[in-house]
Amino acid sequence: MLDALSLKVKRRSRTIEAMTDQRIDADLSGKTALVTGATGGIGKEIARGLARLGAHVVVGARNPSKGEQTVAELKGDGDVSTMVVDVSSLASMKQFAEDFQKKHEALHVLVNNAGAWYTERKTSADG
Repeated sequence: MLDALSLKVKRRSRTIEAMTDQRIDADLSGKTALVTGATGGIGKEIARGLARLGAHVVVGARNPSKGEQTVAELKGDGDVSTMVVDVSSLASMKQFAEDFQKKHEALHVLVNNAGAWYTERKTSADG
């Protein structure tokens, strides 16, 4: 198992706790951000941070119910909505792009966070 000690990672004066206390001085009011993979983990926290900075955040979710749960959780942080997109499907991404253009004037911030980890090789419907 790899860990910081076996990799001989040097300790730095900036810990994650210290970094999370720092505030970003930015105003994203009037901007639209899309975060894929935002129903959990770092994607959800990125979406939360962008919403707190004033952006309208679109949670790109493969699972509609998880997307709605995430929106409900993040509503207190700002303007958040969800749209369905499966980034493993070209057809889903094309449909998402069409739907997004109908609902939003522009996309200002894109965070491509969606991903999966498989122990065996898999192919999507598109090959």
